[in-house]
Amino acid sequence: MTSLTSSHSLTRLFAPKSVALIGVTEKSPFSASLMHTFDAYGFSGELYLINKRGGTVFGRPAVTSLTEIGKPIDLVYIMVPLAVVLDTLEEVIAAGCRNVVVLTSGFAETGAEGKALQDRLAASASKHGVNLLGPNSLGFHHVRGRMALSPIPPASPLIDGELSIVCQSGASASELYAYAHAQNIGLNYLIHTGNEAAIGLADVVDYFVDDPGTKSIAIFCESVRQPETFARAARRAAVNGKPIVILKVGASELSAKVAQAHTGSLVGDDRVFDAMCRKLGVARTHSIEDLILTAGMLARIKPVTKPGVAFVSLSGGACTLVADQADRVGLPLPALQPQTQQALRGLLAAYASTLNPLDVTGGVLGTPDVVEKIIDVVNADPNIGLVAVNFELTERKAGLPPLLAIGRALAKPESNGLLLTLVAKGFNANQREIIKEMGGPLALSSIDHGARALAQVMWWNRRNQEMKQEAALPPKNIVPERAKPQSERETLQYLRARGVPVVPQRLATSRDDAIAAAKSLGDVVVLKIASPDIAHKTEAGGVQLGLKGSDQVGAAYDAILASVRKHQPNARIDGVLVSPMREKRLELFVGTMRDPSWGPVILAGLGGIYVEVLKDTALRPLPITRADAVEMLQSLRAARLLQGYRGMPGVDLDAAADAIVKIGDAALALGPDLVALEINPLSSNGKTVEALDALAVWA
Repeated sequence: MTSLTSSHSLTRLFAPKSVALIGVTEKSPFSASLMHTFDAYGFSGELYLINKRGGTVFGRPAVTSLTEIGKPIDLVYIMVPLAVVLDTLEEVIAAGCRNVVVLTSGFAETGAEGKALQDRLAASASKHGVNLLGPNSLGFHHVRGRMALSPIPPASPLIDGELSIVCQSGASASELYAYAHAQNIGLNYLIHTGNEAAIGLADVVDYFVDDPGTKSIAIFCESVRQPETFARAARRAAVNGKPIVILKVGASELSAKVAQAHTGSLVGDDRVFDAMCRKLGVARTHSIEDLILTAGMLARIKPVTKPGVAFVSLSGGACTLVADQADRVGLPLPALQPQTQQALRGLLAAYASTLNPLDVTGGVLGTPDVVEKIIDVVNADPNIGLVAVNFELTERKAGLPPLLAIGRALAKPESNGLLLTLVAKGFNANQREIIKEMGGPLALSSIDHGARALAQVMWWNRRNQEMKQEAALPPKNIVPERAKPQSERETLQYLRARGVPVVPQRLATSRDDAIAAAKSLGDVVVLKIASPDIAHKTEAGGVQLGLKGSDQVGAAYDAILASVRKHQPNARIDGVLVSPMREKRLELFVGTMRDPSWGPVILAGLGGIYVEVLKDTALRPLPITRADAVEMLQSLRAARLLQGYRGMPGVDLDAAADAIVKIGDAALALGPDLVALEINPLSSNGKTVEALDALAVWA
């Protein structure tokens, strides 16, 4: 039963053969709960109880110290008062033990003094190579291994499974376990990380990736404190076809804003994390129910190789519910192929339709073999990779034959599907027996949560295939840039050198220069102040549009200099930039930022004033591919405008995507000192794109 990963450094922590409990006492409710859970699992290894008074504790003999045992122990569970935790850890180290869970609280969660104490604990563990889980950790359950060190009560009966859960919240860990059990979803591991002084959530995920007893990983967290370790583990999980599903609570904005750039107000911690999840192939959910159902489904179903889901029910109302929910959550319910529909007509009543969702009507209740054949036919459809069969787990014997037929259909090697009941509720003992009698198919409750879970399952399978294709591509080689462009002119020149299409410009340092430049560039021009100290030129009166003829250009030149000197008298002024006027164009915004945890990201959306008003942008971690850039543009709420609308030219998606990729690469080449690179607007006339304005912000 035990799932060992002998090569992983955390194996003896999470799959020990010998355990010692330090501080166990009958006076403590935590000790009582811990022993109850431990006994419920029937651990087959060695257990030692350590109490400073010795004697008998919970009917077992106790020793006064680890040294009395006379040999190193695989795992030590520390549950002593706060004042003696550090000394106890030193005793554990002296006894040669290198895997420790600390239940005791009162550390970093209490403030600066507790944080200092926790740092000392972590430093001691690190110095001596100790795997430390906690402090303030409720430990873990290893269901398949029949071993638990946790006061979280055991579920009864224990249900083995291939879903492993890691959770940062102790109370939530208990609820996750209880909900999975209510849904008849078996677990392999449930691990609570506590304060993560040493071992963090990402380390546990990395362990799960190697664990052969884990097929799917569920995460409940408030933050990911080791982003690089997490990203590395997630990529390994994707390569191994092992899904990760996450529920991250708390959406906050970046703690530091960049006043000179729009991008800072458009990027938030949660948006970046969402984009990272997509890049890493991590399915993101927003409720405990969706987390458990999605991860539980992914632990049980086969890989999905066809693009759609079929929903089969004898309830027309359930079919309508699913159709509505599918539209909201992006669940693909493709029409059944003509050959499938033809085969179904020979099985269904004359008045039944062959749509997907498929209402088979109550007429099939008396013919279980027909129910089985219907599921077989739908499973064979070229577009259907997964079949959800809606049928209630009735406790009446009259309802058993159709359920047995469903079980037979879902058990076939060529089948990939599950039973989905209508309403969110747990399965009782009788229903669990029915599921066993059916052959043990995956059975979940709630069409509402089930549809969201199915959508995430289909997304994960698509994204996993994309990631495998991406992994086969050669890595992008971005040559670093040593220069640091400061002004708009320098930034546009840098972008042009990196292959980004940029509007023609001339720098004028006199009135006559401006007039001459205007004559060389076209009939109508734009004048803008060139200054490294002025980020927002319009507010300083540094922009004049639609200028035609020498008189207008000359007057605009003088007006710009006068306004800027009045607005910012100490600003450095390089001159005035002259560019051709681009009218009746659709404008895009492209900006990059560096997230403190996850690194550089890029945003794209409608430009000009719309970026501030609508905030309709798509975000991806850098670097990106051309396909990524096209997908970003197509995902915008205003994507319809990109095709052209009411006389306004649209955008050549390929040209815009190429420019966005090159802007992202240009930002990466400028290195970690670049805080933001912003192009607003990236202008399009339907055929070509040009960067009209650019801003680089440095740390």
